[in-house]
Amino acid sequence: MPFFNLCEKTGLDWFFEQWVRSNKYLCYGVESTESRPDGDGYVSDIRVRRLGSMNMPVPVKAIFEDGSEQIRKTDRNLEIINMKFHSRSGLKEVVLNPENKLAMLQDPLPEISEEAADMLALGWDYTESLEIFETLKEEDISNAWIWYRLGMLLFDSEHYDESFDSFEKVSRMDVSKLYRFAAYTWMGHLKDLLKHRKEAIEYYRLALESDTGDTMKHSQYRMNIDRKWVEQRLESAFTWKKR
Repeated sequence: MPFFNLCEKTGLDWFFEQWVRSNKYLCYGVESTESRPDGDGYVSDIRVRRLGSMNMPVPVKAIFEDGSEQIRKTDRNLEIINMKFHSRSGLKEVVLNPENKLAMLQDPLPEISEEAADMLALGWDYTESLEIFETLKEEDISNAWIWYRLGMLLFDSEHYDESFDSFEKVSRMDVSKLYRFAAYTWMGHLKDLLKHRKEAIEYYRLALESDTGDTMKHSQYRMNIDRKWVEQRLESAFTWKKR
């Protein structure tokens, strides 16, 4: 039986539509907590808000001072879910999605256009990289991985100026030093390919300032970007011949 028919038969067609047929994403957050004495124990109020565009029953674990735990699920039909827990001791902590079984974001994504959301939901091919870039370049997309991946696709399709712009976006984001190191290195690569050697050297030097000793591996190019690689680029310009 096809998966959709199974979901439809079991009343889970809403699940199939969101996870498979849409660009919606899952994100819930704890908005407030309150724990107060109540008779011989405590009563705790927990408010959870849906922050993403997908509505799902999300497990909420309440952990109490005596080590006991209780788990309930949100109502997928509500944007704000108020939960009440009764326990012997006060509330210590609240954990959403405690077993990490759901692909849930911790923070909501910035608002983007419907066209950009549809573009992000599709599988990407390097032949479409310029169209993707033109669609996304003015959007408030703070996911560094999206720009890093797009930078490589644009490199593959020899759109070097646009590839540089994508890696530059990564370099300005709050990312790990390894991502910044690799982004600066790619910016140097692209300036070399554009015959701007002096600028390329500046970006290689910026890359070395972010070096952590780790390596960014790109097996598709047989390239391991590490300190030695960048130091070699200071001595000789990056060249590339598409295989």
